[in-house]
Amino acid sequence: MKMTVTPATGPLSASEVRRLIDQNPCLSLIKELRSLDDALDAMTCIPDECTPEMGVTEDDFQIPTSERGRLAYELASAGRASARQRDLSSAEFRRKMTSAGVLINHHANRHGHALPVNSVTVPNAAPRGFFVIVPAGMGQRALRRAVERFFGTMVESIDIDLPEGGSIRYFRVPTLCVRFPSSGKLRAFAKSFVRRLDDAMNTKFSEQTRGPLHGDEQSISAVIQAFAIAVNLGLLIVEQINTKQASAAEASVLWDSLAQFTSDTGIPILCLATPGAAAAYSEQSGVASALSSKGKFHIAPPEAASEVWQVLATYMYTKRLGASLGASQPDWFSFALWQVTWGHTDLAAKVCAHISSVLRDTGPVEFSEAAFRRHAKDALVLESPHLKAIDRLRLGGRFTATSVRRHGDWLPLEAMMQSVPGLIEEDSQKKIAHISATMEVPK
Repeated sequence: MKMTVTPATGPLSASEVRRLIDQNPCLSLIKELRSLDDALDAMTCIPDECTPEMGVTEDDFQIPTSERGRLAYELASAGRASARQRDLSSAEFRRKMTSAGVLINHHANRHGHALPVNSVTVPNAAPRGFFVIVPAGMGQRALRRAVERFFGTMVESIDIDLPEGGSIRYFRVPTLCVRFPSSGKLRAFAKSFVRRLDDAMNTKFSEQTRGPLHGDEQSISAVIQAFAIAVNLGLLIVEQINTKQASAAEASVLWDSLAQFTSDTGIPILCLATPGAAAAYSEQSGVASALSSKGKFHIAPPEAASEVWQVLATYMYTKRLGASLGASQPDWFSFALWQVTWGHTDLAAKVCAHISSVLRDTGPVEFSEAAFRRHAKDALVLESPHLKAIDRLRLGGRFTATSVRRHGDWLPLEAMMQSVPGLIEEDSQKKIAHISATMEVPK
């Protein structure tokens, strides 16, 4: 990354030098959460209550649980701790940023030979990994968007006055979100990482045809770290980590690189994974201590009688169906909506949007539970194999390990962890029998 330097206008006074030493410009840009209540507020998203400037849509609707609040609180704390270690007012750290810029921008010496690639690390860095398990259809996008709204996504410029006079301009990227590649390959992830950075910084590094980004695995890992240090990255989000991708043959290299990233830089990394991906991750024993160093978080589907589900069902009915079906929500609606979706919040929104579309031109009508379930079945035809698997599991049905992995993005975490091979395989057919349901079906 290129930094802008303003010529010196004269040395700073002693008091100005002390002020420079005491300030930490990146730290002052990171919001602080002082309590779990603050964290819950930060993760709450009611689209009707948001201003147009926030860019919030109905898909961002989120009623936070204590797990989401705890995640936000710990993320904010980790972000501030990382900023303290990467202090732009420190000449030592500014030299680290210069080294990162050299690695990114210089590909060969004057004889045309490739320069050796050495990782740029942050002194005394500690891994800050957050591993969040979100079943398919359970609002992973809404969760990620809430985190981005809290941390910010817009690039910020920071001008640092130098003790010897003059100033230098740096940049800060609060968050960067990159998908876990379908191939599970480190190189594919790195290319996506740099493209997203180009979009944020208006640069063209992804168009380069040589350099460390095109080198071996060590060079690729080193350049990812260098980019993150050079732009003062606040949080790396790795999203859509699904069963198939996380289990890919080459995924172990990417897992190792992500673990090294947060260990060497201290930059928080938030991995958003499905239960099946979590099962695959559990077999990567060498990375767990780094990528989940700040804990594992499980965003499970709410129970039918929970306050979260009741609020969600009421919002969905009022927002999507009230105009066509009447303002009074039927007594059967909340449980019926839960039962056809097994508590998956994205699916609840999909069902209500589908029914709203069907009824849009009919005007106010009488609507029965049977009609609701019939329309819901039509809305969820693509998800029906997974929903049937959840139903079968709840009834204690038998699954092979292969079929459990097939539905691994949807099944409860407890079931997926039972699919991980143990030291002793008692069942030669690898069958899982009579798995306890995670939720009781109300009578």
